[in-house]
Amino acid sequence: KKQYTELEERRIVSLLVYRASIGFKPDAGEVYNLYLRADKTLFLSLIAPHEWNKPGIEFVATVQHLHDMTWQILVRAENFEEIVNNF
Repeated sequence: KKQYTELEERRIVSLLVYRASIGFKPDAGEVYNLYLRADKTLFLSLIAPHEWNKPGIEFVATVQHLHDMTWQILVRAENFEEIVNNF
């Protein structure tokens, strides 16, 4: 059951990241942050949540780009499930 949950979570976050605007080429093994704009579009950033100071930007998750080209969640927003359910 735990393995299924981890795989399903990787699938979900990978789908979210691939829907996101990405203004750079993510490197495998590196950590990034996924955010949601007020207009409900996602974007990937190098900027950590504690460094972000713009209104209308909501933290979704800190994610790591894995070598198999999927993504893994390292830290999730408290309302992560709610955000995911809106996509």
